[in-house]
Amino acid sequence: MITGPSHLRSASPTGTRLRRHTRPATWAISSVALVLMLFAPGTPSADAPFYALIVHGGNTTHASYDKGMLRVEFRHSKHPAGGPVNYDEQVPSGQAAWPDRPLSPQEPSVLLQPMPLAEAMKIVHQLNAGGYWKFYCRNTGKGYFEVQKSNAVSASYNF
Repeated sequence: MITGPSHLRSASPTGTRLRRHTRPATWAISSVALVLMLFAPGTPSADAPFYALIVHGGNTTHASYDKGMLRVEFRHSKHPAGGPVNYDEQVPSGQAAWPDRPLSPQEPSVLLQPMPLAEAMKIVHQLNAGGYWKFYCRNTGKGYFEVQKSNAVSASYNF
C-alpha cells in the first residue's frame, strides 16, 4: 500500500481531510447552539432563581387546594406590575405580572405551591376577595410556575 506523507493523512474513517478553517467554524456553531439551548426562555433548571410575581385576585383568578398543593390560575396582564402604587392600574383583577414586565405568551398561567391547608386557605380567601399576593416563582418548563414562598401585598395609594 502506497501512502503519501503522514501530514496529509486524515483521521476520518472515510479518508477525507478537513480544511483547517472548518474546525473553528464548527466550534463556533456548536458554541452558539449550546448557549442558545442553555438560555432559551422557559428552560427548566434546578438552579434557576425565583422571581416575584404579582397576582391580583378576583374576576378570572381561580385558587384551589388539593393534597398539599395550592394551585392558582390567572390571566396575563398586558403591563408590568410596577410597585404597589401601580398595582390597581397595571394589574387588573384576575391577572398577574412581573414587577418589571408583563408575562410573555410563552409563560404559564398556573402556579403551584406546596403548603399546609390552613396557609392555603388564607391565600384562597385573599385572592377570592380580590386581594393581591406576591409569589416567588420560577418556570418549570412543564406548564406551571414552581413557587418557593409567597406573601400578601396590598396596593398603595398616593394622595
